[in-house]
Amino acid sequence: MADNTLLNSGIYSISAPSGNQYIGSAVNFIKRWSRHRRDLQKGIHCNPGLQNAYNKYGLDALEFRKLLICSRDNVIFYEQRALDVLLPKYNSAKVAGNCSGVVHTEETRRKLSAIQRSIINNSGRFKKGAKSTMHGKKHSEATREKQSIAAKARPIYWDRIEKMRLSNLGATVPQDRRDKISNAQKGIPKTAEQRLKLSAAAKLRWAKQDERNKQSLRTKAYHERVHG
Repeated sequence: MADNTLLNSGIYSISAPSGNQYIGSAVNFIKRWSRHRRDLQKGIHCNPGLQNAYNKYGLDALEFRKLLICSRDNVIFYEQRALDVLLPKYNSAKVAGNCSGVVHTEETRRKLSAIQRSIINNSGRFKKGAKSTMHGKKHSEATREKQSIAAKARPIYWDRIEKMRLSNLGATVPQDRRDKISNAQKGIPKTAEQRLKLSAAAKLRWAKQDERNKQSLRTKAYHERVHG
């Protein structure tokens, strides 16, 4: 079992002097609170209630507090429990991990749009700058030879990865191993909360595996297009 003292993920609250609060989950408390502060100070926070509290009381009056430390896989489960029990006023979305129901003001939408345009423009300038720095640059004979060897090896490498993936998809657990797991689980009663956690963890594992498989296929297709 993981040592909770080493974890930096879990459930947190942001409370205002009025007593109203916002509940959220984070895989990194420090980075999440930093993101909240940045958006509040820029006036573009996605939560209107929290933004109004910042505008009225100031940042120093808002209290960020860790409510529960848990593994990353369980943050959504416990966030939903906290929402159901505490009923925080600032949370427009009542489903953990879901932002539906959050409505931005016209001013907030304009600010978000301006920031997005700035990011796109800066990205274009960065790409042009990168191209200009590489333009006319000549590689040595040794470097070109290494690049040629690496390019020829890529199709072989991705073929091996694909074979491993396909073999893993068809892999089965030996019957004696399944019997041992089944016997170990028999007679152990589980609470509704435990069953819900096990189900959520299993769904998350399958979703991650599916995403890894898709990413492997996308990467292979990209290298086939680039290197023939």
